[in-house]
Amino acid sequence: MIENNGGTTGEPRKRSAFVAVAAVGLASVLAGAGLLLGPVANAVDTQRAFEAATPCARGQTRDCLSAAPATVVGRLDNGSLRHADIEFATADGTSQVITLDYKPDERHFPADRPVRLVAWRGAVTAVQYGNGPSAGSSLTTDHPRDAHQAPLAWALGLVFAGAGVLWLVTWTAAFSTRSLRNAPPGAAVPYVWLVTVAVAAPFTAMLTDGVPQSLFWTAVAAAVLLCITVALCRSQVDRGEVIEVAPRRDGREHVFPALVLGDRSGPGGTYAHSHLVVGPGVLAFTNDPTGAFRRDPLPAGLVLERVRRLLPSDPDAIVANDVGRACLVAQCRDGEREVLIAVTPRNMRWLVGALPRTDPADAD
Repeated sequence: MIENNGGTTGEPRKRSAFVAVAAVGLASVLAGAGLLLGPVANAVDTQRAFEAATPCARGQTRDCLSAAPATVVGRLDNGSLRHADIEFATADGTSQVITLDYKPDERHFPADRPVRLVAWRGAVTAVQYGNGPSAGSSLTTDHPRDAHQAPLAWALGLVFAGAGVLWLVTWTAAFSTRSLRNAPPGAAVPYVWLVTVAVAAPFTAMLTDGVPQSLFWTAVAAAVLLCITVALCRSQVDRGEVIEVAPRRDGREHVFPALVLGDRSGPGGTYAHSHLVVGPGVLAFTNDPTGAFRRDPLPAGLVLERVRRLLPSDPDAIVANDVGRACLVAQCRDGEREVLIAVTPRNMRWLVGALPRTDPADAD
């Protein structure tokens, strides 16, 4: 006996999963917004204050640029591929190790070379060397120019990733039951786009100078990724709800996993069957993976209306994926009763070849 009980057993668990995922997405967006309003904003203010700073006047020690003479002692090996640690001897007889923001050429800082250490708010921000045409300046890791990069990278990644999660949860909870597809463009395009931007945005933040430049290139990357996402999703869209499956018959029996969606007529409200046996004169459900025993014939009046994708609104839609990846649904009818059988695309051809077919009463 095939019954359709609506698959309500998993609803509380499904709602709990939605709430948990939504909480993660919301927390991600709020964390990103907090970084934008806190560390990123502070870094921008610091950068503006640095750009407005002038050389220190006599007796001035705060918010001004001071320059102190020093001599290169030598380069230290810190194992970094980007930064360089260089030791300097200062005029007061002490030594100071300063980390440069890049790997300088050996000729820029030979031993005993005189340099000038430019400091702001107690931290050395640059090392000046040479005079005239050969003069140059190397920024240190304490320079405020790039202070915004790390928090901005995290902020953009968290905001876009969280927005993608929130969109997916919102669509699944509010719109999925109205959809004819499990992942239509209206759901897939925003989600995939937001996630890909969440991956790309941190790179634009780390590779550009200044927040405006980072946001500009993030917008450019977002526009390009949106076009790519739309094109890829359009190429994957199935143009119709009905999926054409060529029937197969070879005169042998085939046993494969199958699930009658919503059928909880087994002991204790479990699924009544786990496999389907298809062959010459045989069309039956069974719980025996070999198909040799405990066969339960399908109703004699069962006919196939169409083959379609699994919908989120189908009973036991989440459990149906256990049958196999991207399983299809044979929408059948036994008199006035609808019967939905989930089968993998590879095995659906044998079921289609065994069932008589009729046009669906409502093909909208």
